[in-house]
Amino acid sequence: MNKIKLGSKRVYLRPTERGSHKPEGTLIFRGINEEVCEDGIEYCFYQGMRGLEYPNILIEEEIRQDWIDEVETIKNKISSGHLKKEVAYRRVDLTAGGYPSDIMHRIMRSGGFMHYCLTLEDGTVWFGNSPEKVIERIGSILRVNVLGGTAAKGQDLEGAKEREEHSLIIREIIEKLEEYGSPKLVLNRKALELPYARHLSSVIEMELEDEISNEKLIDLVHPNLAVRGSNKADREFYGGVIGWESLKGDLHLWLNIRSGKWKEGKYTFWAGAGITSDSDPYLEWKETDLKLKWMSV
Repeated sequence: MNKIKLGSKRVYLRPTERGSHKPEGTLIFRGINEEVCEDGIEYCFYQGMRGLEYPNILIEEEIRQDWIDEVETIKNKISSGHLKKEVAYRRVDLTAGGYPSDIMHRIMRSGGFMHYCLTLEDGTVWFGNSPEKVIERIGSILRVNVLGGTAAKGQDLEGAKEREEHSLIIREIIEKLEEYGSPKLVLNRKALELPYARHLSSVIEMELEDEISNEKLIDLVHPNLAVRGSNKADREFYGGVIGWESLKGDLHLWLNIRSGKWKEGKYTFWAGAGITSDSDPYLEWKETDLKLKWMSV
């Protein structure tokens, strides 16, 4: 974890969920396979929200087919017993005018619960609007939120594929946490409604019986099956976590999804789809299209 102080003009996060705690303590921003060093972030900001028109994302047919072929490979591994579930990722690179702060007003309307815009030392800017608070630790009480299973607005979320995907994620997390207490499912498969999509949402809650550090807790819960997947698309910090550790040692972490990167006029966006034995590759491609819509809501 890096030790950037929160609550100052230098670094500021804006969680918008009801009952959210005011950010205080130290910033945590890390990816699945990498972590920002202590001096890796210069500042976080929300100024200059002037609006930015995005060009259409043009997808070449061979890029779509390569991704579909990758999904078929994952399904074959699942059928042979080598995998239970994996996430296939897409990466979209494009050039557009404006600066990331220009689009914060747009993504702040897209229904997430953590808005941020971070500038790294090399000038790279990460920005996003996460819908998933994956870890909340208040004293000895731990809450883990699980999102898994996606549908467009008005469409059914309770298909076999969505239920299977969601159950696999929950089962893995509970098995890992049982060493430290008695995790219970206090919310099961409730629909989280966003302007552009619906997600199955569940909450695991427990009292931690043994002392466990926040770093160990993060390693237990993340990356889980909701984000762990194929490495064909370089994800960098996408799929990692962002949040803070409070002065008292409490932990508030969101999954770094519905996010993007900007550097020298070039934007990069990611989207992933959970692949199970019941996945239809073409429908999974449409799901990633749906998730990319957050930037134009």
